[in-house]
Amino acid sequence: MEAISLRLDEVMEDIGVTEDLIQFRRHMYHVRELFMPLMTPPFKARAYIVGSQIEGSTTIGMDSDLDVFWYLNTVIVHLHVSECCSPKNINTLVIKTYPWSLPQCCSLQVVDSDDDGKPVPLTVKNMDKYFESEINNRFILDKQGLVLLDSDYFAFKQFNAYIEKRDNVVQKGPALSSPGKCDCVFGIQCPTLPVNCQLLFSKQNQPIHWPKKTTIAKAKKCGMFLVAPGNLRNTYTYQDVSSMAYMNVQYPKDYINTQCRMSTNLIERLLMFDLNIVQMRAFILTKMIRKEMFDQLVGDRLCTFHVKTALFFTIENYPENIWRKDNIVQCVLYCLSTLRRFLKRRICPHYIIASVNLFADKLKVFEFQNLIDILTSLISSKLQCILTLNTDMIKDRLFGSNDSKLSTRKENCSLVKTRLTREFITFTIECIVPEKPPIFETYLYHCVQSVQEALNRWNKYSTELNFLLKTVHGAIASIKASACIANNVAITEDIIKLYNSSFSRMHIDNYLKYASMLVCTRKCELADAILEYVDRMLTPDMIELSLKGKYIKTPAHIHQKEELFSPTDIFIAYASKMLLVVTFPREAIHCVPVFLVYEMYRTITNRDYEKGDPNKFCNMWMEQAVVDVKPFLYYLQYLSARCIEKKLIAYKKLFKFTCSKIINKHHCHIETTFNLMGHILELENCITAAWCAYTSSVRLFSSNNAAYWHLFRLLGHYVYSHHGNTITYLV
Repeated sequence: MEAISLRLDEVMEDIGVTEDLIQFRRHMYHVRELFMPLMTPPFKARAYIVGSQIEGSTTIGMDSDLDVFWYLNTVIVHLHVSECCSPKNINTLVIKTYPWSLPQCCSLQVVDSDDDGKPVPLTVKNMDKYFESEINNRFILDKQGLVLLDSDYFAFKQFNAYIEKRDNVVQKGPALSSPGKCDCVFGIQCPTLPVNCQLLFSKQNQPIHWPKKTTIAKAKKCGMFLVAPGNLRNTYTYQDVSSMAYMNVQYPKDYINTQCRMSTNLIERLLMFDLNIVQMRAFILTKMIRKEMFDQLVGDRLCTFHVKTALFFTIENYPENIWRKDNIVQCVLYCLSTLRRFLKRRICPHYIIASVNLFADKLKVFEFQNLIDILTSLISSKLQCILTLNTDMIKDRLFGSNDSKLSTRKENCSLVKTRLTREFITFTIECIVPEKPPIFETYLYHCVQSVQEALNRWNKYSTELNFLLKTVHGAIASIKASACIANNVAITEDIIKLYNSSFSRMHIDNYLKYASMLVCTRKCELADAILEYVDRMLTPDMIELSLKGKYIKTPAHIHQKEELFSPTDIFIAYASKMLLVVTFPREAIHCVPVFLVYEMYRTITNRDYEKGDPNKFCNMWMEQAVVDVKPFLYYLQYLSARCIEKKLIAYKKLFKFTCSKIINKHHCHIETTFNLMGHILELENCITAAWCAYTSSVRLFSSNNAAYWHLFRLLGHYVYSHHGNTITYLV
């Protein structure tokens, strides 16, 4: 067993479960969490990133999702009415627990103020017409006539503007899950923990080695969240084949809507941060076993949270000295034994909240024994199932397979770093380019101010914050320059300085935005010099990022020679190898070559818009000119060149790039690249070849494609011209 444990320890290193990668993973998700308040969402809310990715349990094969917790920061929740100060209608709520409340649940009672300004519970007797009209929408009355907040409203209806932007959103418990591996939970924050959520703090004075007392002290400041109770209503289904109707009896809707589940996810995240590397690896192995051995039997009803809870109790109850690299197999056996003990009792206690059975409304009675039998077999065999695990090719790695498909440790670590860096960079676009903002430039200035204030507070994240700041500066510079061009005014020195402040090796797209402005203002010599400098910056190992490719499961990865980095060093090294797409909003329309303006109107009909790429994280890119770095560079080089030889070189580069990207069309904006090539062919009076380029673009993407406009334009010129061959060109 010791030999297998040591080999397993090496395998976990191979698949990316290392201390430095876990540190980098947590660092990047902390930064993303820090950036979220800098956004202006469609509702007044803030967010935490929780779940397995920030816990460090993501491996290459398990592909853990991202859990984001949105909470209203305009609502104040108290434990008692006496704590309320100057209540303002529905913005002040009080937790109320009934004898008939579900475990881990409570109700939220609305608090109003009387004539003297003192807080009073809102009831059917003292509510006004507004509250009366909102009963069964925002509010619900209990048996005593008290006005309660409808949990279905604040968890789902309140966030309809957000939900409507996502495709194929399904409810999983209190979360809304989208195809992009992102689970969003909406709720309300309560800064104070009720008594039944303080079970963890009773351990503080006990002689235990875990959790650490410092962790418990931090946990006291976390508070909790209140979310919807999940899919617990009575449901009805009908099967056409058998002509049978089925009813799953649980709880009536009116009752469930009064219930709010207490969630202590921030405390749970602190506990995960308290794990050492061996405990983390034992957790990941246990997750793999659950996924392969139990998923087909009970699905997610025996979930990762049950495994995590078993881990917490195992670490607390077993000696600290067992968590060694040469004892991983035994540690996993202890975790499985704890889980089996819970199943035998049919009670899985919550580690933080008292009187909660995590198996309730999850597992069916007949399933307990089946799970117990499987766990008993696994434990008695001394975990021989590890030798058959397919996740991350554990089986092949343990037996030392020479299969060429088996990725190396360096490749896996590089893949994880690439994926995390790419997710952060594409997330930055969401921060600075919201969908249909009221005043885009005003929003950007607000973002600049927020980032500058954050720089004064968090020096630890200065590199990442400056990355965001340069991205915003590039957007503002293009918008301000576009306004100058529209008013026939010279570009001011302040705008040039703004462009210069946006340049870095991680922002090659900003160089191209500057060059595009120079081309539009006929300063071709300066543009040509900038483009040559950018061309020298590009290296073969760089990765093109696109708004379409955000959710590709296995992105290309970068091999770095250096082995040891701080999280910030890793970010700089990998971000400098990534090429972010060049985006121009409509506010910057005059800084874009006229031909590319068509890209801002790619959606000809509403049906086209609805048929967009199912993997997109939002539709914002459809109303902008979005082009990949390399084809845009070659296109600008063609436009700025003043000799035939340079134009020919630029076209050949664009043609070669286009041919190389046809196979993996979803990893770049290949349709726009074909359109650029078609325009160059038009300028060279190769009309038939240009027509072929546009039709090739349409074959790759039949909807949301500006190529249709170019085909209509060419056809119109042919039909309405006197000789059928006179073409008016766009330059």
